Amino acid sequence: MTSELLSAGAALAGVALGIVGTLMAARIQAKGSHAQAEATYRAAVTTAQTQYAATLEQQNRAAQRAAYVGFIAASDAFQRAMIPAEERAGRDAPEPLRGPLDQLHTAITPVELEGPSEVLTAARSVTQCADELTNVLYEQGEILESWRILVTGHVDEVRRAHTAVLRVYDVARAIPMTHRSLHDADRQVRAERMGEYGEAWLAACEAAESALASAVAVGALTEDQAADLLWDVSSKDEGTPQTSREHRDSFTNAAANFIEAARHYLNNTQPRTA
Repeated sequence: MTSELLSAGAALAGVALGIVGTLMAARIQAKGSHAQAEATYRAAVTTAQTQYAATLEQQNRAAQRAAYVGFIAASDAFQRAMIPAEERAGRDAPEPLRGPLDQLHTAITPVELEGPSEVLTAARSVTQCADELTNVLYEQGEILESWRILVTGHVDEVRRAHTAVLRVYDVARAIPMTHRSLHDADRQVRAERMGEYGEAWLAACEAAESALASAVAVGALTEDQAADLLWDVSSKDEGTPQTSREHRDSFTNAAANFIEAARHYLNNTQPRTA
């Protein structure tokens, strides 16, 4: 009996060990399957997140590109209207710019939504330059009209007046701004006090007044236009036409800078930060 019990005990022990081994193997296999399943899940989640981020980035780039293209189109429309607006200055200026200016202010709204800050800053510079040019044409339109008559006139009196007015402008550059008034009763005294520069300035002013009066006499200019022209060249460091051209150039440069900023941002392949 003792040997049989020992044999049975040994057999039971073997069975028990086998069961334990089987259970342990099954547990290990289960853990391995679970780990594999979890790894697969995590990989799927990562892939989905990556695909979503890529899709979102693509959509954002498409929206930004559309906003930039719309703003560039509005900027181009304003630029095409600048020369006609200057040519109409003094009559209904800046009427040719009103529609394009409204379009430009409308087109900046998507840029404000899409950003980024460097592109938006460039866009705001464009609209600011457009506003300033429009204001110059509106406020100085009559003087620009007088200048256009003076520059394009074919009558001899107008040509002589043009040369005489430019002479005042050249001489006035050497005269302090506070001494340039042509309408003060004491301009003769002030001119004498300034020596040769003052005498040259006074002589140029008197010659321009005489030439402009001749242009008025033949009907090429009005008295108000003659007075405006003489005031413009004698009281400013830069004449109104030059100021207008500078504002036009400022807009053109700002528009080019916006295109460069937009192109640089869209072509940047580095990861974007929120």
